Amino acid sequence: MAWGTLYTQEVDLIRHSYTYKHEVEEAIDNLKHDIERNKATLLALASCTPKDIIKSDDDIDDALDVIQIKFNNTWEVLQEDMVTLYKLEGLLENWETKQNY
Repeated sequence: MAWGTLYTQEVDLIRHSYTYKHEVEEAIDNLKHDIERNKATLLALASCTPKDIIKSDDDIDDALDVIQIKFNNTWEVLQEDMVTLYKLEGLLENWETKQNY
């Protein structure tokens, strides 16, 4: 005897319409590529020195701010992409029961 929780995923993909399953698969592949690129950017920012980011010695005082801004921007995009990936994978799993409006 097994026990657990069962739920049905209901997600709205605003401003996105998918007619064919291969469109969803392509969108998933593109998102996975973008996620990997953004993860690499975060790793590069984590291991960089201010001299890697700032080209002029005059701006060296602002190096930490520049790194933080780039990190935060990349992090926000990465989070959005991961949520969208989750939604698209759910759509792909439930392709037969999807509804368009």
